Amino acid sequence: MTDDRERNTPPPQKFSAGWLDEIITDAMRRGEFDNLPGKGKPIDLDRDEPDPYAKEGSWLVNRILRENKVAPLWIELEKSIREDREWLATHPKDHPERQARIQELNDKIMLFNLNKPRGILDKLRYRE
Repeated sequence: MTDDRERNTPPPQKFSAGWLDEIITDAMRRGEFDNLPGKGKPIDLDRDEPDPYAKEGSWLVNRILRENKVAPLWIELEKSIREDREWLATHPKDHPERQARIQELNDKIMLFNLNKPRGILDKLRYRE
């Protein structure tokens, strides 16, 4: 008789990237995900208890930022970079402010790249 662990352990010759997908699909067919708590409801991002999967200490920081309606620096920089690029796209190359704006944009890009979380791609410097 096999228990759940034996059934869900791949034979060495059969292990592949699709093995886990097969297990999840089979569990879905059997309805094992049908009665999970909170099914069909939005995730409560304002909860008062820390997320056990989040980086240690990030819960409190995120809560303080959220309560004060402040975004992390890298998100604010991303918005500002987008606005600066739009300004450069809509103003002529001989505009008197252009070179100063390009320098400011590239400074923001460097700061963004230093502050963004891992997994977010670096932004390239603006060049004409």
